[in-house]
Amino acid sequence: MLSLIPTLTRTEALREKTCPAYAAAMGCAVLVGVFARLRIVLASDFPVGDGGMFYVMVQELRRNHFALPMTTGYNFAGIPFAYPPIGFYAVGLLADVTGWDVISIFRFFPLVVDTFALCTFIPLANAVLSSRSARLYAVAALGLLPMGYRWVIMGGGITRSLGDLYSILALHQAYRLYIKHEWRRAPACALFSGLTLLSHPEAAFFTAYTIALLFLFSGWSRKGLVSSAVVMAGAAVLSFPWWVTVLTRFGVGTFVNVASSDGSGPFSGLASFLVLSLTHESLFPLLEMLALLGILRTIGRRSYFLPTWLAVIFLVQSRAPDQRAVIPLALLIAIGLDEVFVPLFRQGTRVSFPIEFFERPPWDRTGAIAHVVVGVVLAMALAASTLDSPQAFAGLSGGEREALSWVATHAPANARVLVITGQPWTVDRVSEWFPALTNRRSVATVQGDEWLPGFNLRVEENQTLQTCARTDDRCLDAWQQRNGVTADTVYVAKANTGQDPTAALRISLSDDPRYSIVYNGPGATIYQRTAANQTQPTSEEPLAPSHGSPTGEI
Repeated sequence: MLSLIPTLTRTEALREKTCPAYAAAMGCAVLVGVFARLRIVLASDFPVGDGGMFYVMVQELRRNHFALPMTTGYNFAGIPFAYPPIGFYAVGLLADVTGWDVISIFRFFPLVVDTFALCTFIPLANAVLSSRSARLYAVAALGLLPMGYRWVIMGGGITRSLGDLYSILALHQAYRLYIKHEWRRAPACALFSGLTLLSHPEAAFFTAYTIALLFLFSGWSRKGLVSSAVVMAGAAVLSFPWWVTVLTRFGVGTFVNVASSDGSGPFSGLASFLVLSLTHESLFPLLEMLALLGILRTIGRRSYFLPTWLAVIFLVQSRAPDQRAVIPLALLIAIGLDEVFVPLFRQGTRVSFPIEFFERPPWDRTGAIAHVVVGVVLAMALAASTLDSPQAFAGLSGGEREALSWVATHAPANARVLVITGQPWTVDRVSEWFPALTNRRSVATVQGDEWLPGFNLRVEENQTLQTCARTDDRCLDAWQQRNGVTADTVYVAKANTGQDPTAALRISLSDDPRYSIVYNGPGATIYQRTAANQTQPTSEEPLAPSHGSPTGEI
């Protein structure tokens, strides 16, 4: 049977819990992760990144007295209200009970829940890793891995953060269930697995195949099979009210649409694994190198579970495998530091001391220096993540919100708007928040369409449209003709950084007599197609005059 990383005895676990120095160090490791997240959230006075569709769904749920609506009115697309709803209920109830603004909750709720998720990773690290030093490194590594928090602390993280939290709790119970043969853990594993399914579909899929992998590594046994049945049945029963409602209303096709909504193919993540693009550190892949040391170390001592787990994630999780891989990566980084990097450093000093952190002798000078060096390594990773703050992982600026507010106030209710940002749809916060904040139809916004047929085609159409940002008005004409769309308004976003991907299009539209500038502000320039050139007029009333200067900088 394939071996696993050794686990703690009950005596060892009790001893570490009573060590104040260890507890303080673990608290510092958590704070490192909190700082990495908090700096991004506080950098904007609006929820980071996406979340527009979820914002609309939360408001609809509240207006419907917390009964699931049939569809969501987001972007007037007829999207089934089929998304796992526990995050919507949590935010809606929190807003009703406290009176807090929903936008503010969207800003901080994912951060708070993700902090709890980081804390719940500690018991899992304790169960998997035998060294206290390694557990500290694992928690710090999970806190610093960019893909471990960038998408979670966004506005859309009201579901992702809960999915991660319940997934970690479920995996901890599953590890003890199958590896430690603690069969009494089955009900708790079922509970957290069901909550994961009610929170986020990708997290639920990840949890399901990880539990199956743990079962395979634990060896076949009758008790294992019975426990697996308990887990599956319990999770299904707990989530029954949601999935039976969706099946009754929309049939199994809705779930099929979601499962097939990733156009990159079923094994697309494998390429990232094979080329060692695991952590997405843009400056230098420091954590990735440490993870590779951990992989080599575990394979060298014939402990195959973590490398296998990592490979399976990139093999079967076609959508966002890098976000799911952070848990085994953090554990492997810890092993690379604790069992390879620190011992090599000590051997280099030609002084032999025990490796275990916080063990005697108390004045282990070489050991202290080694762990200071580890601290410097982790500090470098934190500094790299601080310096690397992609514009995509930011909230809507004041200028962008002003432009969206103008559309909400002045654009006809049935306006058909082309939103051009030049950004991929996955990080296009303007396109997602546009329908939510304007209550107008964005012709090419694709968020939520994964619950409908033809999502991958819609993504291709969106990608083609966004390439028009760097060309001219003829690109827009060709796109509309090809897709049978006639837009009466064109919203062209302006970049907040030095690079301005939409400058060429704005110049072209400003020179085109078929379009007139109706708004020109710091966040966007908005064009209306003149009445003489509209084949299908969208309103009897023209757009109101611009709040910005039509003759100002385009």
